[in-house]
Amino acid sequence: MNNLFCYLEQLLMDIIWNSENRDEKNKREDLKAINKFIWIQNDLLTMHYEFKWNKDNTCQSISIVKLSNCLFI
Repeated sequence: MNNLFCYLEQLLMDIIWNSENRDEKNKREDLKAINKFIWIQNDLLTMHYEFKWNKDNTCQSISIVKLSNCLFI
């Protein structure tokens, strides 16, 4: 979904930026509106699809793996 929104945002921005019949001020306002709309959609999707954590702060769909050694220390 995020990739689709990024593609649509770039497509709409190119169309607006290359339009000849609009002045610079209106182009800038249109680009800001599209950018805000995409950000709001991304935030809503993130809130909808985030994991629901239980009381113990663990996610039931992801198994917890405890590492015995760290390679970077």
